[in-house]
Amino acid sequence: MVKIDFEFDTQHGVFKDALVFHDGNVPSDADIESMKIARRDAWINFIENPPPNPNPIPEEEIIEEQVQE
Repeated sequence: MVKIDFEFDTQHGVFKDALVFHDGNVPSDADIESMKIARRDAWINFIENPPPNPNPIPEEEIIEEQVQE
């Protein structure tokens, strides 16, 4: 098994991840860099465009909870 830890400083903070190759067949350096960038870009996209919340809590319930505390 080969594990490659990496991180990027982004406008949203530090992104840390790892690539793991269980069979020992490690891709080329260029392919590894492409994989790292793809993961970073997917994370940034998720931060900037989060999926809609399927079960949003109505604002009134949040306010009620804060008042009761």
